[in-house]
Amino acid sequence: MNVHSNTDNEIKLIKELFSSYPLQSFSKNEIIIETYSIYKSVLLIEKGAIRTFYYDSKGDDIAHWFSFENDIVTVLSSALNQSVSPYGLQALEDATSVRVIQFDDFIKLKEASSEVTVIIEKLIISTLIKVANRLVDIQTKTAKERYENLLNEHPAIFQRVNLNHIATYLGMKRQSLSRIRAAK
Repeated sequence: MNVHSNTDNEIKLIKELFSSYPLQSFSKNEIIIETYSIYKSVLLIEKGAIRTFYYDSKGDDIAHWFSFENDIVTVLSSALNQSVSPYGLQALEDATSVRVIQFDDFIKLKEASSEVTVIIEKLIISTLIKVANRLVDIQTKTAKERYENLLNEHPAIFQRVNLNHIATYLGMKRQSLSRIRAAK
């Protein structure tokens, strides 16, 4: 889920709600949540970068999502159903300020006020739209088009995320990504 689509006031409210929860740090490349775990928490990134990843049928590590400052990170299906998720979380750089809240407490925050409920609903809807758009991109766009879209929409990713992770996120091999970048 991404807080960036909200107003400054909504971001401020979310940060205030999370402020009483523990601040944690994770080292670069540290696995925060293992694959095939049950998500019991929600993270708010204040400083750092985290990726959601999984392993494909060949055992290859695939980047599913990247999250940065002001992003809320969880796997809703796992947290809501308390079911095992194939997705893990890994720090991509030193994530020095990450608020961690238990999912049950997160739900209580949601129930605390209609304003918080609206914000969380907007986050969920925004995330669903992004996932749907990503699926369409993977199925209908060329590797070059996917690269150009990512470069146009999120140019800072290329300074913060290694190219292997970007390549798997885009559904290609590192060599293909290097060729596309070299042709620019």
